[in-house]
Amino acid sequence: MIQRIQTLFWILSFVFLLLLFPFSLATFKSMNGEFILYLNELTTAKGETIDGFSPSYIPAIFIGTLLFLDFICIFLFKNRRMQIRLSSLSILLHIIFIIYLFYYIDGVPVRLNPPMEGYTIHFSYSLLFILVSMVMNVMAANFVKKDEDLIRSADRIR
Repeated sequence: MIQRIQTLFWILSFVFLLLLFPFSLATFKSMNGEFILYLNELTTAKGETIDGFSPSYIPAIFIGTLLFLDFICIFLFKNRRMQIRLSSLSILLHIIFIIYLFYYIDGVPVRLNPPMEGYTIHFSYSLLFILVSMVMNVMAANFVKKDEDLIRSADRIR
């Protein structure tokens, strides 16, 4: 049923994950200038793409998987146990993705050709979108569990 509250949480999770694509993840300031890291590219502050940077597509694959799980959970309303399992898997993937993303962002200056030296990293607020998406999945899983418990209690009464 699309009108359940957990559907709203999954839709919000989906939207927050989509918002990661247009926003930057981090800014690197060094003696060579300022560089902005997006999901699949590194640009200068003027918007020019850096040629010596080969992006990793693993963050995009993670986001694609998380988007797919959110989308599937919305339409599995008849199978609440599967919704709980997929939401739990999504929460686990969110945690792994957050850890990987900080590792990925920390390694960007080293992967440049030539490597960046004397830099500072400024993380973007758009990284909070991942946490908000994870919280939405936790809330959706809790509401699905409440629905399941309510149906089980109604079955016991009959």
